[in-house]
Amino acid sequence: GAEGINEYMVPKKPEHFIEDRGDVYRFSHTAIDNGADLVIGQGPHVVRGVELYKDKLIAYSLGNLIGYRAFATHSNKGFSAILQVSVLSNGDFFSGRIHPIVLTNLGIPQPDPREKAISFMEEISRINFPSNSITITSNGTIIRK
Repeated sequence: GAEGINEYMVPKKPEHFIEDRGDVYRFSHTAIDNGADLVIGQGPHVVRGVELYKDKLIAYSLGNLIGYRAFATHSNKGFSAILQVSVLSNGDFFSGRIHPIVLTNLGIPQPDPREKAISFMEEISRINFPSNSITITSNGTIIRK
């Protein structure tokens, strides 16, 4: 997808940043339609929402895991997430948890005591996917509605 501080919503159309980046929404749905059990996207350097599609989980972006002096760490570019997911034997989503991290000024990850990624991902998931059949709780647990 596109990159940058304002690219936290999944646009449901092709994205562009210097070059064409494709339609991550369509790509993710196509991957599941063709047998994927879980899709974890990456690219915009910020966290994006999560969606349940055909009982499979899509995490559109988890932000940056590490970036020693390589990435800006201000605003929403400084917090990220580690995703823990359990699936059933048929690949359907069973449970999940968002573990929030924050990047120091040098881009080194550490646990985020303010848990910014959790509330941010909950809000943008709710806005971006209003008919979503999952909820993100205040402690980062992802549950079916």
